[in-house]
Amino acid sequence: MKQDKNFLASRDRRHSRTSVCATRRTLKVVACAVSILLLAATQAAARGNLGRIEWFAEAGGSFFRFGQQPGVFQVSVFDPYGRSFGSYQGSVVNPNRFSGTYSLFTGLRYRLTRHDSVELSYSQSESHFAIEDLEIGGREEHTFGRLPSLTINYVRYVGSISGWKPFVVGGAGAVWQASQISGFGTVDPSFDFGFGADHRITDRLAFRIEVRDYVERLPSPFHGYSQDIEPTAGLVISSRPPESGAAGPSRVEVYGELGASFFTGASASTQAPVIGLRTSVNAVLQNSYSKAGRFAAGFRIYLSSRNALQFSYSQAPNRFEQRISTTEPPKVTVVSSQFTQFVKDLTADYVRYLTGPDAVKPFVVAGGGMALFPGFYYPDIHKFCLHLAAGVDIPLEKQLALRIEMDDFLS
Repeated sequence: MKQDKNFLASRDRRHSRTSVCATRRTLKVVACAVSILLLAATQAAARGNLGRIEWFAEAGGSFFRFGQQPGVFQVSVFDPYGRSFGSYQGSVVNPNRFSGTYSLFTGLRYRLTRHDSVELSYSQSESHFAIEDLEIGGREEHTFGRLPSLTINYVRYVGSISGWKPFVVGGAGAVWQASQISGFGTVDPSFDFGFGADHRITDRLAFRIEVRDYVERLPSPFHGYSQDIEPTAGLVISSRPPESGAAGPSRVEVYGELGASFFTGASASTQAPVIGLRTSVNAVLQNSYSKAGRFAAGFRIYLSSRNALQFSYSQAPNRFEQRISTTEPPKVTVVSSQFTQFVKDLTADYVRYLTGPDAVKPFVVAGGGMALFPGFYYPDIHKFCLHLAAGVDIPLEKQLALRIEMDDFLS
């Protein structure tokens, strides 16, 4: 009995996920940050200073310095529904430096003067480290997540070099850190500084490259401070006030949508553990999703009457089921997972309005971003997704329209 229990715990530890609570907390923080950014844009528009607002979106890598972590730690073990049902003793293996899988970075800058700006930024990254199990042996990969980091920064531009506008940046904020050793949702101070440069593409669009260093106190029971160096690149969008008395569209547009979600799954051959067996066997995984409703929201920033850039978020509570059918004796079929999975898509898109009847404004959308698949037997999975869409806007009033849209997220 003890041997079977150890095998089950080991299997669940290998496939354990980052907490559902941490993901929900992250989404709440993101919603608050977006609300603050939209409020700032609204106030700036009311004062005629919308042209001083810049929105940026960047992506890159994370090079995380964890520092030496001596001693023995209690590592939590979770069941498929995120509930802790035990722990084991382990030690951190070679923790001095390890790389994160990605870094996401977005926010708003408000230009005070030609050379000075203030910035509200959001970033997140996930790094990996190894734990040696001191009870049953072996090493397992674990995730240390910064989900998210919110900072307020001062930005100073320092002239111009061959069409590039270099800047230095520094500030402070808070970071939400999560691991199976320190727990989930731990909040600690974050300090960041860095440098970068903008290269103007059009009057309201620029390309940005930069490097930032985040210094943060590690949550207990870890010791000392971490250092996360994140090189990123992305786009900067500068808006402008609407022309005085013009009947054209508003420069910033916020939207919300409700509809249906038709999610498709996949099947593949794999080596998978089956309940009741202590070894992995050759099997076929069959993933299926139910139909569900879908919620989407975001905002568009118009570059002209026909061209816009869009930041969008959507999610759907699709019912997920996974069946494992072994292809060798003993041949069995097991439903290993059956739960509601909130699949989320976060994208940055280009929008092109087309010529159409006066009563409607047809458009097409193309872009890309990140798809988040919350894990149960496995960690949360982030994948690149391609976003294609088409739709029409039907004006109802001066500041209100009905939008009908069909979206396809490929990941």
